[in-house]
Amino acid sequence: MMHMATRTAATQPQYTQIRELANAIFGRVLLCVDNYTQQPVAIKCMNMQASRAKLSLQENIVVHEDVAMEKQVLRALSAHGGHPNVLRLLNDFQHAGHDFLVLEYCAQGELFDIVSAQDRLALSTAQTYFRQVACGLQYMHSHGYAHCDLSLENVLVDATGQAKLCDFGLAASLYEWKTGGVGKSFYMAPEMYCQQFYAPGVADVWSLGMMLFIMVTGSPLVQKAHPSDPTFHFVQTYGLRAIVSAWRMESLFSVEALDLLCCMLDPNPLTRMTLDEVLVHDFVYEDIPLPPMDCAVHDAADWIEPFLRSKKNALKLS
Repeated sequence: MMHMATRTAATQPQYTQIRELANAIFGRVLLCVDNYTQQPVAIKCMNMQASRAKLSLQENIVVHEDVAMEKQVLRALSAHGGHPNVLRLLNDFQHAGHDFLVLEYCAQGELFDIVSAQDRLALSTAQTYFRQVACGLQYMHSHGYAHCDLSLENVLVDATGQAKLCDFGLAASLYEWKTGGVGKSFYMAPEMYCQQFYAPGVADVWSLGMMLFIMVTGSPLVQKAHPSDPTFHFVQTYGLRAIVSAWRMESLFSVEALDLLCCMLDPNPLTRMTLDEVLVHDFVYEDIPLPPMDCAVHDAADWIEPFLRSKKNALKLS
């Protein structure tokens, strides 16, 4: 067992390390026990030299994550009382050239791993997680921050099944226009991917919609939200409903779920649904009939090209 001190071993509580949970960009995440409360905690240990240089420890590549921003967001949200669906900061300190963030421990790990283990989720399960993440995001937005890196990897699930937003190193002020793509390409809004000026909160809605799509179908809608991506170009031209139909995925979605996704995954940020509108949508707050889990799904590649050809032929004949 290894003991990790806070500011000084003489004046601060100590944490006993149990095991390593994961690698982090600038260090490691450790499962520890708080010796005062005897509760498990997750401690994110980050090399200050690497974080200041914006170089990842594992690959030694330049990254955009900002430890100062992550601490700022965690402190601000925790200071306002926190939210059940936002990972809570319990303590933070610096020691021996490292930043330490003491965080809630989420025993079930990343939502990504939960989805991957099942290939995809039943719509009722996806609906529950989606509601939780949307509520956590609304809390974050209400205190002036956009996440800017929403993904299944950046949601943790605790022992009780509560989903919690985490990893705020790419967060930004909700009220400032941004430029430049950050985050993971599968989830990145088109205006962000295309290096346009964008409103971070509006881009968050696209990413949140993409999370729902992946939970329900088991795969991302697009590789990148750019016209050079055939699927994105198809969605831009014919709409989300058309590609869901082309991929024969209609049975995976309820009417309400597909309606919500069409509004969230709108390539135009000016007409995209707002987060406030998401929260009052029927899919989020209504009990609805959900389709069964055992319906057939066909690989997207089997359907996109024939469907595009049929559309082109129809246009030539019209």
